[in-house]
Amino acid sequence: MKLRDWNYSNLTDHIVVLGSERDYEFYFKRLVDELQKDARTKDRNIVLVSRSFSDGLPVSLTNADAKLVSGSISDPKVLERAGIGSCHIALALAWRENDAESDRRTFDVVHRIREENSDCTVVAECVDDENRKRLVGAGASIVIRPMRSYPKMAVAAFLQPGSSEILKNLSTGAGERIICHENAENDTWEAIVWKYLEQGNEIPIAYRNSADSEIVTAPNGKAMVGASTIYVLSGNSNI
Repeated sequence: MKLRDWNYSNLTDHIVVLGSERDYEFYFKRLVDELQKDARTKDRNIVLVSRSFSDGLPVSLTNADAKLVSGSISDPKVLERAGIGSCHIALALAWRENDAESDRRTFDVVHRIREENSDCTVVAECVDDENRKRLVGAGASIVIRPMRSYPKMAVAAFLQPGSSEILKNLSTGAGERIICHENAENDTWEAIVWKYLEQGNEIPIAYRNSADSEIVTAPNGKAMVGASTIYVLSGNSNI
């Protein structure tokens, strides 16, 4: 069977990832790893639609049991071979993660997905925030920013509803900020959090360990902390 003819239209309740102009092994491998870590997605088949692997998927991806449909994400026949009509989740990557023109292509892809599947969760990357409403109008369930260095965030967008909005707020001028206080603290993490909450509405989320300078995120409340810096989540009113 030729690479372009691989057909997974018989799959159901699987995950389809619709690739970009140039897809890379390391991103897809990390994405697949994240999907296979969660109980809700670990047993689902994963199909990648891409033109970047002309010789087939790299060994790391085939060993992870990922599947490839080689072809254009805008071709209805390619989408059919990926089983888009019966998938559970479809993730549409931005064609170019730093080019707002990519949103036009994503709009078309999302529309094509919805023509074939009214029930699946469609996660769409959006480069320009001005286009978010258009993508939702086309049928996107969740709209996220391209974050190719952090595939965990793309997965969290549909496994942890609302997390994408939090990330969006943190990355825009209208949202919250993470700021640091170079304050030495030696106490339980619970006591440190309460101390900051009593002083205002800043919420400690991490600290820099004074012993080795490592940053520790979300420590156990009862853990003893020796910190040189406290990182807090702060609203605009505190900046």
